[in-house]
Amino acid sequence: MFKKMLMTMFGLAIAAASALTPAHAGLVIKQDFWGKNADNSLVLFGQLVVDPTQAVQWSGSIYKAYGWSSFKLFGTDVAKPAPLFEAEFDMDNLYAGFSFLSFDVSDSNNQYNFFGINDVALDLTFFDLRDATKAFDDPASVIFTDDTLVTPGSTAVSAPASAALLMLGFAGLMLRRRQAV
Repeated sequence: MFKKMLMTMFGLAIAAASALTPAHAGLVIKQDFWGKNADNSLVLFGQLVVDPTQAVQWSGSIYKAYGWSSFKLFGTDVAKPAPLFEAEFDMDNLYAGFSFLSFDVSDSNNQYNFFGINDVALDLTFFDLRDATKAFDDPASVIFTDDTLVTPGSTAVSAPASAALLMLGFAGLMLRRRQAV
Protein backbone atom coordinates (compact mmCIF):
# COMPACT_ATOMS: atom_id res chain seq x y z
CA MET A 1 0.00 0.00 0.00
CA PHE A 2 2.76 2.41 1.00
CA LYS A 3 4.71 1.62 -2.18
CA LYS A 4 1.66 2.35 -4.34
CA MET A 5 1.04 5.68 -2.58
CA LEU A 6 4.71 6.63 -2.89
CA MET A 7 4.67 5.88 -6.64
CA THR A 8 1.50 7.94 -7.08
CA MET A 9 3.04 10.90 -5.22
CA PHE A 10 6.19 10.60 -7.32
CA GLY A 11 4.11 10.61 -10.51
CA LEU A 12 2.17 13.68 -9.37
CA ALA A 13 5.42 15.49 -8.51
CA ILE A 14 6.84 14.77 -11.97
CA ALA A 15 3.60 15.93 -13.62
CA ALA A 16 3.60 19.15 -11.57
CA ALA A 17 7.24 19.86 -12.44
CA SER A 18 6.62 19.34 -16.14
CA ALA A 19 3.52 21.55 -16.03
CA LEU A 20 5.63 24.43 -14.72
CA THR A 21 8.08 24.36 -17.62
CA PRO A 22 7.41 26.85 -20.44
CA ALA A 23 5.80 25.63 -23.65
CA HIS A 24 8.96 26.36 -25.66
CA ALA A 25 11.23 24.33 -23.37
CA GLY A 26 12.88 21.53 -25.30
CA LEU A 27 12.20 23.08 -28.72
CA VAL A 28 14.87 24.10 -31.18
CA ILE A 29 14.45 25.98 -34.46
CA LYS A 30 15.83 24.15 -37.49
CA GLN A 31 16.50 25.50 -40.98
CA ASP A 32 17.42 23.16 -43.85
CA PHE A 33 19.27 24.39 -46.94
CA TRP A 34 18.70 22.51 -50.21
CA GLY A 35 20.45 23.03 -53.53
CA LYS A 36 19.22 22.13 -57.02
CA ASN A 37 21.55 20.06 -59.17
CA ALA A 38 21.68 20.44 -62.96
CA ASP A 39 19.00 17.74 -63.29
CA ASN A 40 16.74 19.65 -60.80
CA SER A 41 17.21 17.00 -58.11
CA LEU A 42 17.57 18.41 -54.61
CA VAL A 43 20.52 17.84 -52.30
CA LEU A 44 20.51 18.74 -48.60
CA PHE A 45 23.79 20.58 -48.11
CA GLY A 46 23.24 22.50 -44.90
CA GLN A 47 21.41 22.45 -41.59
CA LEU A 48 21.17 25.14 -38.96
CA VAL A 49 19.82 24.54 -35.45
CA VAL A 50 19.26 27.39 -32.98
CA ASP A 51 18.36 26.89 -29.32
CA PRO A 52 15.83 29.58 -28.28
CA THR A 53 16.96 29.39 -24.66
CA GLN A 54 20.34 30.82 -25.72
CA ALA A 55 18.77 33.93 -27.28
CA VAL A 56 18.34 37.40 -25.79
CA GLN A 57 15.10 39.33 -25.60
CA TRP A 58 14.98 42.11 -28.16
CA SER A 59 11.48 43.57 -27.87
CA GLY A 60 8.41 42.01 -26.27
CA SER A 61 8.28 38.39 -27.41
CA ILE A 62 10.90 38.94 -30.16
CA TYR A 63 14.24 37.31 -29.37
CA LYS A 64 17.59 37.33 -31.18
CA ALA A 65 20.21 34.61 -31.25
CA TYR A 66 23.81 35.42 -32.10
CA GLY A 67 25.01 31.82 -32.17
CA TRP A 68 23.80 28.33 -33.02
CA SER A 69 23.63 24.87 -31.50
CA SER A 70 24.59 23.21 -34.76
CA PHE A 71 25.45 24.52 -38.24
CA LYS A 72 26.71 22.06 -40.83
CA LEU A 73 27.67 22.35 -44.50
CA PHE A 74 27.88 19.01 -46.32
CA GLY A 75 28.12 17.32 -42.91
CA THR A 76 31.07 19.45 -41.76
CA ASP A 77 30.70 21.81 -38.80
CA VAL A 78 30.77 25.52 -39.49
CA ALA A 79 33.65 27.32 -37.82
CA LYS A 80 32.82 29.27 -34.65
CA PRO A 81 32.62 32.06 -33.74
CA ALA A 82 30.83 33.81 -36.57
CA PRO A 83 30.43 37.48 -35.67
CA LEU A 84 28.11 38.05 -38.63
CA PHE A 85 25.35 35.68 -37.49
CA GLU A 86 21.93 36.82 -36.33
CA ALA A 87 18.62 34.97 -36.09
CA GLU A 88 15.36 36.54 -34.94
CA PHE A 89 12.18 34.76 -33.90
CA ASP A 90 8.99 35.19 -31.87
CA MET A 91 9.27 33.27 -28.58
CA ASP A 92 5.46 33.11 -28.36
CA ASN A 93 5.27 31.40 -31.77
CA LEU A 94 8.39 29.29 -32.30
CA TYR A 95 6.59 27.24 -34.95
CA ALA A 96 6.65 30.31 -37.22
CA GLY A 97 10.43 29.84 -37.45
CA PHE A 98 12.90 32.64 -38.13
CA SER A 99 11.51 36.07 -39.00
CA PHE A 100 15.04 37.26 -39.79
CA LEU A 101 18.23 35.32 -40.53
CA SER A 102 21.58 36.72 -41.60
CA PHE A 103 25.00 35.04 -41.68
CA ASP A 104 28.39 34.88 -43.37
CA VAL A 105 30.17 31.66 -42.40
CA SER A 106 32.79 29.16 -43.54
CA ASP A 107 33.11 25.47 -42.73
CA SER A 108 35.85 24.38 -40.34
CA ASN A 109 37.98 23.09 -43.26
CA ASN A 110 37.73 26.43 -45.12
CA GLN A 111 36.39 24.65 -48.17
CA TYR A 112 33.03 26.48 -48.39
CA ASN A 113 31.82 30.04 -47.88
CA PHE A 114 28.10 30.43 -47.24
CA PHE A 115 26.31 33.72 -46.74
CA GLY A 116 22.73 34.78 -46.84
CA ILE A 117 19.90 36.90 -45.58
CA ASN A 118 16.21 36.16 -45.11
CA ASP A 119 13.89 38.92 -43.88
CA VAL A 120 10.25 37.85 -43.75
CA ALA A 121 8.96 41.39 -43.11
CA LEU A 122 10.68 42.75 -46.24
CA ASP A 123 10.07 39.58 -48.28
CA LEU A 124 13.81 39.51 -49.01
CA THR A 125 15.80 36.31 -49.45
CA PHE A 126 19.28 35.76 -50.85
CA PHE A 127 21.71 32.90 -50.22
CA ASP A 128 25.03 32.05 -51.85
CA LEU A 129 27.30 29.01 -51.38
CA ARG A 130 30.79 29.15 -52.92
CA ASP A 131 33.91 27.03 -53.13
CA ALA A 132 36.44 28.83 -50.92
CA THR A 133 39.39 27.23 -52.69
CA LYS A 134 38.64 29.27 -55.86
CA ALA A 135 38.68 33.03 -56.47
CA PHE A 136 35.46 34.77 -55.50
CA ASP A 137 34.96 36.28 -58.97
CA ASP A 138 35.55 32.90 -60.66
CA PRO A 139 32.17 31.62 -61.97
CA ALA A 140 33.31 28.09 -61.13
CA SER A 141 33.36 29.04 -57.43
CA VAL A 142 29.55 29.22 -57.32
CA ILE A 143 28.06 25.96 -56.02
CA PHE A 144 24.53 27.15 -55.27
CA THR A 145 23.15 30.66 -55.51
CA ASP A 146 19.76 32.27 -55.20
CA ASP A 147 18.16 30.61 -58.24
CA THR A 148 19.52 27.12 -57.42
CA LEU A 149 19.02 27.21 -53.67
CA VAL A 150 15.80 26.16 -51.93
CA THR A 151 15.13 27.13 -48.32
CA PRO A 152 11.81 25.92 -47.02
CA GLY A 153 10.73 27.84 -43.95
CA SER A 154 12.41 27.09 -40.68
CA THR A 155 10.51 24.98 -38.19
CA ALA A 156 10.52 24.34 -34.48
CA VAL A 157 11.26 20.74 -33.58
CA SER A 158 11.45 18.93 -30.27
CA ALA A 159 14.89 18.58 -28.83
CA PRO A 160 16.09 14.99 -28.38
CA ALA A 161 15.87 15.32 -24.58
CA SER A 162 12.11 15.94 -24.83
CA ALA A 163 11.65 12.78 -26.86
CA ALA A 164 13.75 10.81 -24.38
CA LEU A 165 11.69 12.11 -21.47
CA LEU A 166 8.48 11.17 -23.27
CA MET A 167 9.78 7.65 -23.93
CA LEU A 168 10.83 7.32 -20.29
CA GLY A 169 7.28 8.22 -19.26
CA PHE A 170 5.81 5.60 -21.60
CA ALA A 171 8.23 2.99 -20.24
CA GLY A 172 7.15 3.84 -16.69
CA LEU A 173 3.50 3.48 -17.62
CA MET A 174 4.10 0.13 -19.27
CA LEU A 175 6.10 -1.11 -16.25
CA ARG A 176 3.33 -0.03 -13.90
CA ARG A 177 0.70 -1.73 -16.06
CA ARG A 178 2.76 -4.91 -16.11
CA GLN A 179 3.11 -4.90 -12.31
CA ALA A 180 -0.64 -4.37 -11.85
CA VAL A 181 -1.45 -7.52 -13.91
